[in-house]
Amino acid sequence: PPNRLYGPTDFFAGPFLICGDGGEDLISLTDSQITKYEKKYHSPLIFLELYPKPITLKCTPELYAKC
Repeated sequence: PPNRLYGPTDFFAGPFLICGDGGEDLISLTDSQITKYEKKYHSPLIFLELYPKPITLKCTPELYAKC
């Protein structure tokens, strides 16, 4: 199922990994990047598929489990 929005209408499905770009290699995130992405992705999203694009609602983990 959809997990997170990627752009206005695309989404990630299932688990995903966030890492740094070290050119040809993947690298660890800095502490400030970890803080940024933890804030951004902490709350689960509920996807409502409405035309012309999906709408997302942030929710608590408990509410997400009920959906």
